Amino acid sequence: MRVVFALVLGLMIVAPARTLDAESSEPAGCSELPAEFSKEIAAAAPRTFLALFWASWSAPDRILIKATQEEVAVDPKRWVLRLVDVDSEVGPTQSCAIRAIPQLVAFRDGEAVARLVGARPRGQVREFLEALP
Repeated sequence: MRVVFALVLGLMIVAPARTLDAESSEPAGCSELPAEFSKEIAAAAPRTFLALFWASWSAPDRILIKATQEEVAVDPKRWVLRLVDVDSEVGPTQSCAIRAIPQLVAFRDGEAVARLVGARPRGQVREFLEALP
C-alpha cells in the first residue's frame, strides 16, 4: 500500500497517498511534473528517488538535508537524492504542491508515494525511509 506521512501536532500520520495531505488541501501526489524532472525520476529506477524541497534561506531545511544525506549514504544503491531549491525550480515545486519546507517526497515508478514534512532528526528520516514501499 502506498502511504504518505504528514506532521500534525508533532505526530507522524500515515495515510493512503491519494488522500489529502494533512499539511494542505492539495492531493498528496504530484501532477504533471516537468519533463526533465520526470526523466531524472525514471533514470533512478529501480531505486527510490527522493526529492528534498528546500530553500537556501531556511535554516531548518539544513537539518533535514543533513539527516537525509547521512541516511542515503548508508545504502546508496537503494536511494537517489535530489535537492530541489523551491526558489529556482518552480516547476517541480508547483507540480508537487509544496506549501511547507523542508519537504521530502519519495517517488517509485514515476509517482510520488510518500512525504515527510518539516525538519527531522536522522532517526525519524530512517523510520520514514524504512516504511516506504
